[in-house]
Amino acid sequence: FRLCLPFILKKAEAIITPSYHTQGLLQQVFGVSEKKLHVVPNGVQKEFHPTSMNGERRGDDFILFAGRIAPMKNLKGLLKAFSMIQHQVPHTLVIVGHGKNHRAKILSSENLEKLKIPRRRVVVKGIVSTRELAELYRRAAMVVVPSFYEGFGLPPLEAMASGCPVVAANVASLPEVCGDAVCYVDPYVPASIALGMSRVLESRHLQAELAARGLKQASYFQWRRSAETHMAIFRQVVDCVPRQQPQSVRPAPVFASYPFHLVHRDSSIATYGRRSASREVVFKEKGIEIEQLRIS
Repeated sequence: FRLCLPFILKKAEAIITPSYHTQGLLQQVFGVSEKKLHVVPNGVQKEFHPTSMNGERRGDDFILFAGRIAPMKNLKGLLKAFSMIQHQVPHTLVIVGHGKNHRAKILSSENLEKLKIPRRRVVVKGIVSTRELAELYRRAAMVVVPSFYEGFGLPPLEAMASGCPVVAANVASLPEVCGDAVCYVDPYVPASIALGMSRVLESRHLQAELAARGLKQASYFQWRRSAETHMAIFRQVVDCVPRQQPQSVRPAPVFASYPFHLVHRDSSIATYGRRSASREVVFKEKGIEIEQLRIS
């Protein structure tokens, strides 16, 4: 894919990315023209919006990490930070997400023993349903996002939408997504993560303030608005396709991986790619008919 990406970026008529941070990387690293770049933020599923936020929020005694378990997510740094505050708080650390190999290594009994964290203080849930994840967000004392890099940042956005206080790294696209609604920390310094966690856990006032700011910040990210903007860009590109193309020379659609969404003008299929998943958007425009719908 690394070999193909420069060619794909060059041939794509439009490139959609969920953050200005990623847009900047595409310009700096690949020299992509700003004219073909479109920033369209992701949204929040309705399941993560609380049904009620009346009265003071009282989270359960656990700290939540949610996301893909990989080196760049910095679970190792979070464990080190947790080991620094574990004697000051009664909370357990709940880990949600996929990434079996890295998870087995980081959360091994040997590694926890090295950090002097009792096994009972770390709960590994693996992959959970959307409903279960939403419930965890609502019950958690806080969510910690210590990533070294994020192309967008759905976990903190989902947590904010759920009314949960968030501690997040001050890197990449996270400040863009989270605004002034989270407690920022340096992901490269475990002591900074520990300090941020302690500040939030020790202050009911700060928890309430972050929860209120988070709800407001999350309200700006709507899937309907995102989908409408995507469709507008797809139509703009398809408008440029000639009305008739010989079937024998009909080119293949362009695919790309998250966080890049690309639309190829020469293709009658607008494609959205996110790792192994793909969507083919179906509509009729300017005499071109797209017959197939596949979501895998």
